[in-house]
Amino acid sequence: SAAINPGAAEVCNGVDDNCNGSIDEGVKTTYYRDADGDGYGTASTTTAACTAPAGYVSNSTDCNDANAAINPGATEISCDGIDQDCSGADLCACTAALLNGMESGSGITVTSTQWSLSSTPISPTQGSYALEWSSLSYDGSNGYWSTSASGQTASLSVTVPQGALYIAADLVMNNMYNGSTVDTTMKMTMTLDGSAQVFGGYPTSQVGQVKTVKWPITAGKWGTSIAFSANVYSNMSSYAAGAGLLVDNLRVVCN
Repeated sequence: SAAINPGAAEVCNGVDDNCNGSIDEGVKTTYYRDADGDGYGTASTTTAACTAPAGYVSNSTDCNDANAAINPGATEISCDGIDQDCSGADLCACTAALLNGMESGSGITVTSTQWSLSSTPISPTQGSYALEWSSLSYDGSNGYWSTSASGQTASLSVTVPQGALYIAADLVMNNMYNGSTVDTTMKMTMTLDGSAQVFGGYPTSQVGQVKTVKWPITAGKWGTSIAFSANVYSNMSSYAAGAGLLVDNLRVVCN
């Protein structure tokens, strides 16, 4: 055969095309065991061949190769405790609900005296408390308000309910000044599960400025406790000004 010689390219055909003593080396395809016959294989059992042997397929996306009703193409049954479509979690309908607002019993741990649970939230319908940060500390000898520290952090943990698509919070900024000076460095960084949102850095006075921030939640986080923190930076030691921030209405949302 003129197609078989040391200069020929090896192809997957059961023949030693390049005369090197091996057959189909480096040209076989990996196939995956499909024990339940649903068309989806498992990565735990493989074979290399030119064409798929009986009981093997070209994909490895099955999360349960012992049940033909469970595979990436299956229809998920809501909240039955089974992950039919191999998404990583059982699908539950997302319904808007509070994570206890900012109630004192919702797992909040205040880590600084600069932070407190205020009884004057943005909306009383979304929890009885807001997490409040204030830098107001009056220096009578110099006649201005000041802060004792430039960075303060409050932290809490959030247990994510089934079906949550986002976690949201409302922020309110009060960045006041005496008519001539304002702390433009003042900002809040809020972090949920390692993802940060920044609020602030305004060049002018802001009173009652509201911003809603939210973080996407994956199904794999449902039922788990994730870390949440709010950090404020301010440099008001020489400003005749006051500043404060509220974190309110921590909640689950569906869009």
